[in-house]
Amino acid sequence: MKSAGKSGDPNIKIKIYDDFHKDTKEWRQVKMTISKQDDCYEKVVINPETDEELFRKKEKLTEHKGHGSAKNKK
Repeated sequence: MKSAGKSGDPNIKIKIYDDFHKDTKEWRQVKMTISKQDDCYEKVVINPETDEELFRKKEKLTEHKGHGSAKNKK
């Protein structure tokens, strides 16, 4: 059963995608989880060839500001 938040968005969003890192010229897999019900934001970046975890960030969603669509507009 789908449970929607106040804005109509789902309470939990999971996004998995491949991303090309411009500095290293390597492909990476990114998994992003946003949970409104748990007030949690998590992002994990993995090297798909070695399964090595390159980056992990976990914080409260309410503290995750100034990133992506939440950036200040000029």
